[in-house]
Amino acid sequence: MSELKERLTRVVGVWEGTYTSVTPTGELIERYRSRQETSFDGNRWRERITYFRDGREPETHDFAGRFEDGLLLFEDDDILGDTYFVSEDILVLPYTWKSRPHEKVVETVILASATHKARVWQVFSDEELVRVMIISEHLVAVP
Repeated sequence: MSELKERLTRVVGVWEGTYTSVTPTGELIERYRSRQETSFDGNRWRERITYFRDGREPETHDFAGRFEDGLLLFEDDDILGDTYFVSEDILVLPYTWKSRPHEKVVETVILASATHKARVWQVFSDEELVRVMIISEHLVAVP
């Protein structure tokens, strides 16, 4: 098993949390609950995220990646990006949405403990920071 795969076993499972979206000046855009299910099988990574916004039906997105040359590469119908560990407990995922190529996201994941993690998205549109997403999650199940 590659070093990246070994480290990513800490992320495998079912995580529940809260997404908080703010402007670059800190004004609240929206806040909602989430559920993230992650797993890998061989060289395939799977992620399913369900968003629970008040007054709306749950919204589910599936993401797929593959382990190749020591990296986790995402190239599915929605995103294009890769994943890097920058320290023992921090990884970075820069990516673009295929439907919005002018928009770039840099996601930082902080593995605070075995049962808690935080994710921060810096969202850029045409090279300008337009939004920051703060995600706090706790582990509720391990496969």
